[in-house]
Amino acid sequence: MKMLLVEDYERFINSFQDQNHKAIRRNPLKIDMHTFESTIDYLGDKVPWCDESYYIDDEHRPGKDLFYHCGLFYIQEPSASFPVELLNPRPGETVLDLCAAPVGKTTQIGAKMANTGFVITIRDCCH
Repeated sequence: MKMLLVEDYERFINSFQDQNHKAIRRNPLKIDMHTFESTIDYLGDKVPWCDESYYIDDEHRPGKDLFYHCGLFYIQEPSASFPVELLNPRPGETVLDLCAAPVGKTTQIGAKMANTGFVITIRDCCH
């Protein structure tokens, strides 16, 4: 790792001491932005690279929220949303997700594609 990161190695190692951030990602297929923001009262700032994601404080337990169980949002570590934002899938496309566990990115891809096209997922491969 040191050879790969060179001058960024120390910063990388020190980052493990940083506070962990929690976030939830809105499901645009089930709820619009305005309703979501006015319904979920514990939303923090938006995750900068994902308009659908919001930071939340550690004290909140979104997995116990009725809106989570209704599919209005998905609990997703902020950095996990970045690959899909970078890919930027469009409606009607075909996407192969080779790292589809625990399916957070897969649901994000489906939402960005407005439930059109195909998402092929591989969860476990070559153990």
